[in-house]
Amino acid sequence: MIRPISPGVFALVLLLLAGAWIAVAPFVLSIQPLGAHWLNSTINDVAVGGVLIGVSLLGIVLHVAFGLRDLVSAATEAGPGDTQPEASSSE
Repeated sequence: MIRPISPGVFALVLLLLAGAWIAVAPFVLSIQPLGAHWLNSTINDVAVGGVLIGVSLLGIVLHVAFGLRDLVSAATEAGPGDTQPEASSSE
């Protein structure tokens, strides 16, 4: 079965969304007072959210890069003339 989205990419996208929520939650939930210096908890939330976003983006980029590498190696192994003819449906 060919999956349109691999489970690893799905998990990385969920991690990206969780990191984004953690980073913006102090502002959305009005925990951080408007115009005040950042609280220690706000600094922590933004830092942890940023790390989660960075790790998930790195994972997504590496997943795409390794997928492209596998496609290129499969194409070079097949050779330029190793294409299979399409089966005709008129038979």
